[in-house]
Amino acid sequence: MRFSDRVILRAMGRQDRHNGLGAVCARCSKNLFKQQWYAVLRIPIEQGGRYTIENCVILCSKCYEKVGKTNMEIPYSILPFFEV
Repeated sequence: MRFSDRVILRAMGRQDRHNGLGAVCARCSKNLFKQQWYAVLRIPIEQGGRYTIENCVILCSKCYEKVGKTNMEIPYSILPFFEV
């Protein structure tokens, strides 16, 4: 299963920091325009997470390699640009 398109669009809108010019990575704040990005679970399914807007984090490819692939809960402390 994966996030629905509606959830991803709302999560990207939540992470919009460039006055409508595009979403940013929740960890490093790089603009995701013309860049590969990933929608990941902040809390994995195995730990009680769900495919909801509140649990959807948008990361750039570099941050995904560092924290998104671990299949562990991503703490808010390393996601300064993530808003619930």
